Amino acid sequence: MRIEELVAIKSGPPEMMEKIRNYVQSRSDLAFSSRDQELVKEFGLKPATIASYLWSLAKSGLLHEERVNRGAYFMGDEAHKRFKDCLKAGVH
Repeated sequence: MRIEELVAIKSGPPEMMEKIRNYVQSRSDLAFSSRDQELVKEFGLKPATIASYLWSLAKSGLLHEERVNRGAYFMGDEAHKRFKDCLKAGVH
């Protein structure tokens, strides 16, 4: 099997990853956990599959990942900017 084919299988269907990325990017007020139930319901996928897609998107630089209290949270560009701005301003 060609390496490109193997990578495509491992990283999941590109169209589903794109849908998840677009959904997360569109929610500028939210950060999603790696097993977020909103995403599970929205896309009808298993929590482990959602987690895998989120990790892959973050590793590719298409989403932002922040670690908070031993948990990983994923967010789009605008949500990440708001998160960083709140940290700088000391907003809790």
